[in-house]
Amino acid sequence: MTSNPPTDEPEQRWQQPTFGPEPTWTGPANPAGPTGVPAPAPHPVYPSARQVPPPSTVETVVGTLAKVVWPVAIVLFITTHMGFVPLMIIAIVANMILGAIKKNLRQRRYAALPPSYPPAPDDLR
Repeated sequence: MTSNPPTDEPEQRWQQPTFGPEPTWTGPANPAGPTGVPAPAPHPVYPSARQVPPPSTVETVVGTLAKVVWPVAIVLFITTHMGFVPLMIIAIVANMILGAIKKNLRQRRYAALPPSYPPAPDDLR
């Protein structure tokens, strides 16, 4: 067993580093303007995205049914005498079918949009 003998040196402690002076504003005298509200910061301008229509009622209903399959299967397992394996098989198949229908409806909704092309360059030289 080893022990470190005490030394006469004080233990070093971490200290907060000193920071430089605060930056000073070199802009106009009142950066907030005459109204007292600061101007908004500049932001990049992006091209407009395609406007996708909202999901149809059928797509919403199918999506809701797909989310309810598993809770219904669990409630049926607890409250009825149906077997565990048949309920799981039914839930898996129903979830797969409803998910595929929802995906197909979403793809049709996106395919109905007009194509968006990138802006043409002004000069190709």
